[in-house]
Amino acid sequence: MTDPPPLSSYVMNSTLLSTTAAVIGGGGDGDPPRGLTKIGSGGRTRSRSSNSTGGLSLPEKRRRKKSKEPISMISDRIGIDRRWDVFRSVPRDQDAFEPRWTKLAAQGLKLVMYVILHGLVLTSGLIAKLLVLLMAANLRNESTYIPCKPLGFQNAYIAQAPEPKPEFASTWFYWGLWLAMCVPQLLILLRSARVVVFKGVPNPSIYLFCASFIVESLKTVGQCLLVFFILPELDSVRGAMLLGAVAVIPCFLSLLASVYTAVVERHRISVAIADVLALLGQLSALCLWWILDADLPNPILMVCALVLCSLSWWENYVTKTSDFRPIRFLGKIKDRMARSRYKLSMVFSLWNCFLSWFIMLLAAGDAHDIQTLFQFSAPFGNATTMSDEEIVWNDHSRHTIWMFVLVALCSWVCYTASKFACKVRMDWFSYAVPTIIILPAVVLFLFAFCEARRVNPCFLAGVIPDTAFWRCDDGVSNHYVWAFGIWFLSYAWTAHHIFTQKSGRLSKTDTLFVTPMYDGLMVDQSLALNRRRVHAKRIKTQALREHDEMTAQGRLPDDDFDGASLAGDSEHSVALSTTSLSMFNREVDQLTKIYICATLWHETPTEMVQMLKSIVRMDEDQSARRNAQKYLKVVDPDYYEMEAHVFFDDAWEDDDKLGRVPNMFVHQLFMLVSEAVRDVHKTTVELRPPLKVDTAYGGRIVFTLPGDNRLFVHLKDKKKVRNKKRWSQVMYMYYLLGHRIMDVITDTARKQVLADNTYILAIDGDSKFEPSAVQKLVDLMKKHSSLGSACGRIHPIGRGVMVWYQKFEYAIAHWFQKAAEHVFGCVLCAPGCFSLFRASALMDDNVMHKYTKTPVEPHHFVQYDQGEDRWLSTLLLKQGYRIEYAAAADAETYAPEGFDEFYNQRRRWTPSSIANTIDLLADFKRASANNDSISRLYILYQMMVIMFSLIGPAIIFTMLVFAQTAAFGVDSQTMLIYNIIPVVTFALLCFIAGSKAQLLFAKFASVVYAFIMMAVVVATGIQIVIETFLSPTSMFVLSMVLIFSTAAFLHPREFPNIIYGAIFFLMIPCTYVFMALYSLINLNVINWGTREAAAKAAGKNINETIVQRWMKRIFPKRKKAADAENGESETVDWDCSHLCPCLCRPQQTSLTEQQFVWVGQQLERIDRKMDMQMAGARRMPLNVLSDPEFVQETPKQPFNRLVRNGAGQLTADGGGNEAMPKLLLTDATPPSGNRTTASPTIDTTPSLENKRRIYRTVSESAVNELAEMQTGALSSGELSDASDGDSISSFGSSGDLLDARARNRRR
Repeated sequence: MTDPPPLSSYVMNSTLLSTTAAVIGGGGDGDPPRGLTKIGSGGRTRSRSSNSTGGLSLPEKRRRKKSKEPISMISDRIGIDRRWDVFRSVPRDQDAFEPRWTKLAAQGLKLVMYVILHGLVLTSGLIAKLLVLLMAANLRNESTYIPCKPLGFQNAYIAQAPEPKPEFASTWFYWGLWLAMCVPQLLILLRSARVVVFKGVPNPSIYLFCASFIVESLKTVGQCLLVFFILPELDSVRGAMLLGAVAVIPCFLSLLASVYTAVVERHRISVAIADVLALLGQLSALCLWWILDADLPNPILMVCALVLCSLSWWENYVTKTSDFRPIRFLGKIKDRMARSRYKLSMVFSLWNCFLSWFIMLLAAGDAHDIQTLFQFSAPFGNATTMSDEEIVWNDHSRHTIWMFVLVALCSWVCYTASKFACKVRMDWFSYAVPTIIILPAVVLFLFAFCEARRVNPCFLAGVIPDTAFWRCDDGVSNHYVWAFGIWFLSYAWTAHHIFTQKSGRLSKTDTLFVTPMYDGLMVDQSLALNRRRVHAKRIKTQALREHDEMTAQGRLPDDDFDGASLAGDSEHSVALSTTSLSMFNREVDQLTKIYICATLWHETPTEMVQMLKSIVRMDEDQSARRNAQKYLKVVDPDYYEMEAHVFFDDAWEDDDKLGRVPNMFVHQLFMLVSEAVRDVHKTTVELRPPLKVDTAYGGRIVFTLPGDNRLFVHLKDKKKVRNKKRWSQVMYMYYLLGHRIMDVITDTARKQVLADNTYILAIDGDSKFEPSAVQKLVDLMKKHSSLGSACGRIHPIGRGVMVWYQKFEYAIAHWFQKAAEHVFGCVLCAPGCFSLFRASALMDDNVMHKYTKTPVEPHHFVQYDQGEDRWLSTLLLKQGYRIEYAAAADAETYAPEGFDEFYNQRRRWTPSSIANTIDLLADFKRASANNDSISRLYILYQMMVIMFSLIGPAIIFTMLVFAQTAAFGVDSQTMLIYNIIPVVTFALLCFIAGSKAQLLFAKFASVVYAFIMMAVVVATGIQIVIETFLSPTSMFVLSMVLIFSTAAFLHPREFPNIIYGAIFFLMIPCTYVFMALYSLINLNVINWGTREAAAKAAGKNINETIVQRWMKRIFPKRKKAADAENGESETVDWDCSHLCPCLCRPQQTSLTEQQFVWVGQQLERIDRKMDMQMAGARRMPLNVLSDPEFVQETPKQPFNRLVRNGAGQLTADGGGNEAMPKLLLTDATPPSGNRTTASPTIDTTPSLENKRRIYRTVSESAVNELAEMQTGALSSGELSDASDGDSISSFGSSGDLLDARARNRRR
């Protein structure tokens, strides 16, 4: 053990740290003590990084972790002022923590799924192809077969003498092949019928119908010629080889496009050469047969069959964006067919079945007598009454039927597994590889089977019947092997896009495959050639680099941009920050822009920090994507720009000395921003001082997050603008859409592009989500331009019985209701806690303009304000936009934990949902005409839902009565009386008593009925045991349990929610009877009732303790003299000095209050001096001039109305020049929209620089005096230093001068 190194070689910042280092410094080999950083050769300590992230960068930490190098812990902890304070407690995010075994289990499960899907696709495709060739080989009229007799021991057979085949031996093979062809057509018919019935599909034109009819008929004829005429004439090995040459038309179309590109644009020449070779390889199959097999009958028929079969996939190789005119013309036809595909498929699916049946009759008549097709042997007859020969051919018929079933089933499994692999993005290994190797695997298996059959005539005798086997000739020459190699390589090149095509997240079948179904007889070819070819759009990273450089230099891309700066020269306009990309590169206009908009009120710290951490995670993800594109030259198709806005309702309160100041919840949010950043980045991060701005609606705080994205906190003053969530949404939609897009940008074409690629993520003040969940919503929006909104899976969190109930309620609502709405029509409600909205949809006619309507009629209060998210969704649906549900986009939000809060929440939701659904049903003709996803049948479904919602309480009440009758053995009339008494009593209480009495009775009734339901459960279980599961009650209960259990198994991550079904069952009377009455009878109550809204509405102090409430009852109330004189409401100033004068000291005026009084006097003196020097100019609030950073915002025209011109493009009509929409202003707000404060006003000159210069000259002495007075208080910690950006009191009328000392020191 060596001596410890001298303590002078370590970081020493205080006596405490030195003592600690001396104690723990007994390391070996000269290593520094744990937790201390050794000084380098230059004698300097390790300092924090200059990028404000603190400590080592994340890549550096990962590198050192892998190399097991020691990482400095102090470098991440030490502060600037208190370097000795290195100890900390880092909060652990329990929700984000995953044990190691869960990660390993997830990786193992993913690997298992890769293998399972690969095996399913390969095995099912191989079996289907082998059975098709087996059935086709037995269509020939061969006269004899070799029967195999089983021996005494297992799996041993002996060949017998050949026996003749009857005439009807091939009957079931014809019908089996035809039925295998028709199964996919019937599936297409069912799918098309569902889409046409529940969604709007345009009618095709006569020209399009005729063209589609010709193409469908030709490809059906080609397939029938190949199966019923060509393959029976060939041996099975050569027939399998021939199936590699069914891509003639796709090769030809691909060649035309690539050759034109190579000749005209002088690039991709190698691709054109490969396409030429592939086409030559496919064409060689049309002529090599004549050379290799001169005895082949009907060679011209084979050429026609191959060419016509390849017509099935012509749509995948044409595009309307091609530069070659014929390809572009075919691409336009393809797009028209795609729009009307489901109506065309309903007709052509039946036609294809009929046409193939007719060709099958012709083929059977050519090879046999046509009557042979109708000579069926009984496949399931009684063997005891049959002869040995009849038993053999009955077994033959039965095996043939099973072959058809296996072909149909294996084809469907292969298609379904391939589709699933593409949707879960396992397509390369689990879809592309097995799909391509099916064909050569079939050839190899047939080679092996034929060789084994040649050696042992009873090979596979126990697997397939003796009367059926693949046709095997004496041998296949080497010429065919080489020819098959050429055909297969050309086919593989034509379908090589399945290896390079990247599947999108949550891709639908229509986006994965051109036609929505598969080919029943050639499933592998249809999966490979039908996979949609999509050329990904690449966004240049040069524009992003130029944008970052110009932003860093503070230069503007356009000289004529008119925007108000927020912070002098160092900060440019917020509107510019989101639009400057597109001002010098039009491609960047197509970048995804996400505005995260949160509505906040009086959330708890836990809820606020959860929402802030979600925003910080988005900032981290966006920053990583931007750096990857900027420095690593990575082209990220999922790149997006983001900006966060938090709209704080009721953020101001009155102060006796300062006037209107931010309340305690604003201070709480201000402090939690740094905490959220620290928790996400797992290190101490020093944010820049936030920017504070006076606005017409109150105030604004602008934070710069570590990822260089901005977080805007808008502090709404309820005395200036309307409060509540809907009006906050109106504010950010008008500001972000009306001002940022319509007012700032002048180019109409750019407005439309930006509106289509701009999204608003609406969240609540307690929402928790991951960037991956947002990306899934964005993927949905990008796939369909008609999609107006997308919502995710909401998970309620919290503690208590009520939260358990809501966990199960939310689970079944998403598993069944939202999924059903998504499939049969569209989702009716995009919840405001986590939904993504398209900007162009919100800016459309009859959406935002109607959303801003003030309630006038009684039902308006219920429909507009009680469920604002449902009201906005209804407007989008009626305008023609679709709302979709993404089950994989998970988000969490705090659910009501108390009984009263839960009841008040549902009191709002239930009437609002009913009112909006009735509004949609009342206007169903317009909704069906505008929205393709809302059909008449879907309207009928919603009518049934609303009807059962209205009569649901009566149904539940009746079921309760009869369930209790069966459980307790009491007659139904007695149980009816017992149950109707509490229901009627509660209804009367809802009419005559207050909300407190109603909720108290509902609580008591819920507990009583919970015990009754437990007794019902026990009695029902006994009844099921006695009557067995065949009784109606048992079947009903077991079927419900089976349905919920199956849904839970299909959602393994949410399976624990099924446990809370017991709580849900016990609370059925409470939630379906009493809550329905409470909601409907209290329609006149329009407040929200959640959190402390009810207490405030009743004039109660929500922060009162139990002792204080009892003091109110014991001692009389006193009015404040000042409030009594002003005629304000009665308030109470409580203290305990009159009870315990020895323990409670009298209230005294603090030093801070004395300083604010002095500040007010100084302001009055400054006001008088400036009045004398600047008389005659216009008036301006003093608090604007008190700080150069505090600039009054007066936007030019931020809230123009949004309209569409005749071409359907977004324009501004020029109206609405006011600084804020009048619909947002309260009655006390001045018409100009500018903020009115209690601060003195002065006359100034028009120039802002002159205003600042005069103010600095006049107030120099006053500022110096203020600074001297504040020195003592600041040193003692009683006043915060606003220069550090940690004080938000500068929004007050006199608090603006708190920063004066620091600025005066700098000057």
